[in-house]
Amino acid sequence: MHTCEALLAAYDATQESHYLERASLLAEHICLRQAEARQWRNLGTLHRNLAS
Repeated sequence: MHTCEALLAAYDATQESHYLERASLLAEHICLRQAEARQWRNLGTLHRNLAS
């Protein structure tokens, strides 16, 4: 998650959308793929609720 925070900070500093896109991809990977593969139900549910 430190990488995600760093990408968000880079976006805030530069307003370059590729940083925001990469942070979103990383968060999606953690919340959906990793959470579901390891049955971390709370993270997957949280991400789905936030995306709605």
